[in-house]
Amino acid sequence: MKNLVWVGALALAATLVLGSAPGALAAGWGGGAQVAEPAPVSPSPLASLGLSDQQLAQIRELRQNTYKETRKVRIQMMDARFALSQLKLERNPDQKAVEAKTRELQDLHSRLQNSRVQARQKLQAILTPEQWNKLQETVRSGRRGGPGHVGRGGAGGLEL
Repeated sequence: MKNLVWVGALALAATLVLGSAPGALAAGWGGGAQVAEPAPVSPSPLASLGLSDQQLAQIRELRQNTYKETRKVRIQMMDARFALSQLKLERNPDQKAVEAKTRELQDLHSRLQNSRVQARQKLQAILTPEQWNKLQETVRSGRRGGPGHVGRGGAGGLEL
């Protein structure tokens, strides 16, 4: 009888241990659910400029037009980068084809840069000189990693 009780107790203990293992493993090493914290959203460098409703509307329109204008070029650049990487993966890459694809990528990049320069010029025309200077200072401090950091590129890469 004692053996039967021990066998039953061991079976119950094994069931409890093995039954809880998947849940413990799913929780990860830290125990409990692993929930990623959302990244803080940085305000736009334009947010601190005290823009009028008219300026906001003009900037929204400029951003929309710039996006539409550059979307096709950005997609072409992605396709060209992929094609170039495929060319380079060949056993004996055709150097002329690689050079041609590289030139195509450089041309697309130049077109994209020109669009960005034009957009910045249009943005400067929308802002007052004081707002433009404040924006430039905000972008410069962001390049140093300070408040208002806007990421890679600084003033040259200001995304509208």
